[in-house]
Amino acid sequence: MDFFRIRGEAQERITKYKFWKDGLHAILIESSAFFEQKLHYIHQNPVEAMIVEETEDYMFSSAKDYAGKKGLVKVELY
Repeated sequence: MDFFRIRGEAQERITKYKFWKDGLHAILIESSAFFEQKLHYIHQNPVEAMIVEETEDYMFSSAKDYAGKKGLVKVELY
């Protein structure tokens, strides 16, 4: 949490914690290859942030379902 607090303090418009990166914008997903690329990217985020070692270990990720385990919510696998 200290990381998010420090990032939030760096910007005047943030009052407590900054979680999302700047510059996000919507992109239309038109192919299965592009979908899989984005799904992999999203699943890798907690690993890249050194929150977990394996994608399926992150509690709030559908990666657990894609690894054959039961996640928190029902996921229809792609």
